[in-house]
Amino acid sequence: HHRHISHLCPLYPGTLINSSTPEWIEAARVSLDGRGDITNGWAMAHRLNSWARIKDGDRAYQLYQLLLSLKVTENLLGNNPPFTIEENFGATAGVAEMLLQSQEGCIEPLAALPEAWKDGSYNGLVARGNFEVSVTWKDGKALEFNILSRKGGICRIKYTGIEQANIVDSKGNNVKYHKLNKNQIEFRTSLDESFCIRF
Repeated sequence: HHRHISHLCPLYPGTLINSSTPEWIEAARVSLDGRGDITNGWAMAHRLNSWARIKDGDRAYQLYQLLLSLKVTENLLGNNPPFTIEENFGATAGVAEMLLQSQEGCIEPLAALPEAWKDGSYNGLVARGNFEVSVTWKDGKALEFNILSRKGGICRIKYTGIEQANIVDSKGNNVKYHKLNKNQIEFRTSLDESFCIRF
């Protein structure tokens, strides 16, 4: 139950432990279970982000709730002497990690969506490659992705059923895309071009 999980830095914030190394993901899960959830605030935030990277949204949500109830005061400052701020920033990062991931070379909206957040939306989270992403979902399934390409380049998206979605640009033109594999596509973008993906 030691607070440090430094050996899991390749999972978060690093990227060496990912979906292409399922045995390492499972080892990380065993390690996180063994260390326990309740510890210092900043260490709970690291666990929250780690569970999100494992794509276990419900466990990440559980850590988020514990962090808010045990380690954050009513004025939203951390209560971990000497009143550090890591748990506050770490919790915010964890929520973002639940809603959008891009560390594996593609944009993955709702990567660790918990059951508790059945319906919702967010605006303006930024994925690697400088893509600004906004998402709306209902009953745990995406309704719409809006993507602004702030740099241009190839946009790769991973989401269940993405190859069946309709993609249009800001002028209403259908966008041609290349199917990479099941649930993953890519398409070309230009600087400041926006796209709407509807399911």
